[in-house]
Amino acid sequence: MALYVTEFAVSGNGQFPIDMLWYDTCFPRTQEDVTEITNTLGPAYRVTHRNTKPITLGHYGDSSKWVPTKERWSSFLWQVDTRSIRIRKLV
Repeated sequence: MALYVTEFAVSGNGQFPIDMLWYDTCFPRTQEDVTEITNTLGPAYRVTHRNTKPITLGHYGDSSKWVPTKERWSSFLWQVDTRSIRIRKLV
């Protein structure tokens, strides 16, 4: 069985939608991404606050066809940068 990693970037308004990590079975790629997510969770981040730095996420799976659920990200006022999607075969 093959294993793939899909990397993609998201950006948006207000607090990072933590639920999306579960929903898309994805994870922050670097410690910097974890820090960016954590920074958005403070009380100062309102829906109107625009996050300027994209957050890179990853997903492991057995299909090279997996893509993040763009519509659900949009429902949280976050967007998937479709140009950032990279799929690599690991094994």
